[in-house]
Amino acid sequence: GKPKAAKTVVVTFAEARKVPKSNRGTFGEVLVGRREEGHPFRQVGRTPSVRKETEPFWGEKIVISMSPMEVILVFQLWSEAKSKSAKVLATFILDLGTVPAGVQAEEWYTFDNPPNHHRTTSIDCRIGIKYETITVLPATSYTLLQQQLFMPPYSILTSINKKKSIGAGERLDLAGALVNLAESEGLAVDVLSELLASEIRETEDLSVLFRGNTIATKGMDAYLKIIGSQWLRCISPFVDMVANNDNYSVELRDGKLSSPHHKFKGDFDTVVQEHLANFSYSLSSVMSLIFESSQYCPHQLKMIFKRVFETVVEVFPDEPDAPYTAVSSLSFLRLFVPAIF
Repeated sequence: GKPKAAKTVVVTFAEARKVPKSNRGTFGEVLVGRREEGHPFRQVGRTPSVRKETEPFWGEKIVISMSPMEVILVFQLWSEAKSKSAKVLATFILDLGTVPAGVQAEEWYTFDNPPNHHRTTSIDCRIGIKYETITVLPATSYTLLQQQLFMPPYSILTSINKKKSIGAGERLDLAGALVNLAESEGLAVDVLSELLASEIRETEDLSVLFRGNTIATKGMDAYLKIIGSQWLRCISPFVDMVANNDNYSVELRDGKLSSPHHKFKGDFDTVVQEHLANFSYSLSSVMSLIFESSQYCPHQLKMIFKRVFETVVEVFPDEPDAPYTAVSSLSFLRLFVPAIF
């Protein structure tokens, strides 16, 4: 095969302002397409949904592989509705020909309201864009590198994981690429298990285990996005209950409760007690759903968690709670917490 040009675009859907407040959430989507009419646009990414905010923040990074003919980016803001469908709030169309190649461009863009919409103000979004065209060699050119990277006990990868000089953005990109490549070869479980075990052995302070943004932890984040969705189904009854109840709140922060924008139904103490009861119910409900969800947990994750558990027992034999804390930091903090919040 011959070398090919590949166009990669990194979009950061950062935040918005002047957004109508939605109890069920506001999210952004990105589509790509050609200049010529008649060619359908394809969706390439979306942000999480943020509820009850007129200035939602996402900070969502979306990496897009585009064909040479695809030069148009379409950004859309959506509002979730009671019917569980969603409606378009605003749209912005960007031609990549107006963005300098290889330069990180970030600015506020004013989105267009939908036709026949009666809103008098326009929504602004802060979006970062960087694109570059790179030369991709034939797959056979990378065979030796791939063999070296994935040769047990994965010494090259564990050495890279220890490097402190790699920037956060580069670390995230590298982790995602390694996981995708390893998964395509059926090696993701082995590679992540070894990287996480290596990190455990290198950790002296148990309180900071898996707290850093390493190749291992970012790789685990990427892998959870690939196979973790089926496990998240276990909390769907709770999510549906909250999404369909406009008056349900667990807000207990004094600054938020004291805000003049917060509308009380009753006196202050009554509202606090109601929210506290909601919080207690939410916690117990979610925990029960997760603890009863072993049948939803993918076998691949169980294998990784088993290796983490055993390695922590080996490295920290005098810390009986440590193996459970380590596994929960990967499952709860990196899968369920982002999904809920």
